[in-house]
Amino acid sequence: MSFASFCSVILVGLPEMAYKSLFRECAGGVIWGKGIVLRAPGNITIGERVAIDDLTQLDGGTAEACSTVIGKGSVICKGCVIQSKLGPLTMVQVI
Repeated sequence: MSFASFCSVILVGLPEMAYKSLFRECAGGVIWGKGIVLRAPGNITIGERVAIDDLTQLDGGTAEACSTVIGKGSVICKGCVIQSKLGPLTMVQVI
């Protein structure tokens, strides 16, 4: 493996490791887009295999009752704004 390939592998894993530490909980297999804006990520839980597209804003809210749960297999499309301002917000997988 060349040095450039090794560095590419490391750089691909860095965003996931950096993002995971910001959230209340963050499962594996999350696909992160570019230009994501996070507000109060400590109030956000992200499930397995979630895709968050480019230019998305996730706001966990700052009120005491606020929390955001993005359930397993959810897809948040480009440019969406997900906000929990006054109370809990839960997105779940429907089968």
